[in-house]
Amino acid sequence: MKSAPRVVVVGAGKMGAHHARVFGARGVFDVDAEAAERVARASGASALRSIDEAIERAELVVVASPTALHFDHARRALEARRHVLVEKPIASTSREARALCEIARANGVRLFVGHSERFNAAVRALREACARETIMSIATHRSAAAESGDVCLNLGVHDIDLVALLARAPAAFESANGDLDDVEIALVAGAARATVRVSRSAQKVRSIRVQTTRDRFEANLLEPSVPEPLALQAIAVQGAIEGLESAVATGEDGLRAVAVAEAASARITESRIFAAE
Repeated sequence: MKSAPRVVVVGAGKMGAHHARVFGARGVFDVDAEAAERVARASGASALRSIDEAIERAELVVVASPTALHFDHARRALEARRHVLVEKPIASTSREARALCEIARANGVRLFVGHSERFNAAVRALREACARETIMSIATHRSAAAESGDVCLNLGVHDIDLVALLARAPAAFESANGDLDDVEIALVAGAARATVRVSRSAQKVRSIRVQTTRDRFEANLLEPSVPEPLALQAIAVQGAIEGLESAVATGEDGLRAVAVAEAASARITESRIFAAE
């Protein structure tokens, strides 16, 4: 493998700190200068003064800023012809996500999305076990207490992406039921029918069940995963930049997950409006 690309992280929150560590980032930028200094010190990087300086120093820009800023930060890096890994969800809307994919293609650079659950040990084992099987059904459940905003976008994209990954086919939206805090999304991916349940709850849950023509598998994605998924993702991103086969999610993967989450949210909103009339 070639030498690792120069990595700069934009966003010094929890995920930004993790990315700075696993990538061995050269620089960290955040509008909160103190947060950038703190993360930079912990990872042996430089605290940078502006987004322009961050992009100028990088070969790969990791965007770990708040979701509302993903589009602007990723767009600026892509237009400067830097490779980009943007945390999930890739953007706030499918329109923004599609634009990022188009900008990456136009500038001849790679766009990746941080669907790091792909590198969870349980998911890797499921992929191997089901590699030669026809998957008939997939059921996931994910809940978290602290997630705010749209649960389909903030939580659902994880498992929408996993359905497509395991079924080896894009996931198509069928229906959604529930309310703003607890949604069940029905999908079709290849031969598989799938349900993705996402909820806001004090009980943390990340489970998956897969039925093939011959076997049934269940996994708890909260079990400790070794090696660390984010570290494996960092290696995969580097390999993909060099043209190697990689399991890392592409911009198009991220776009498809956001489009399904968007459709599910719209269906729930429509149902609430209809019920109120």
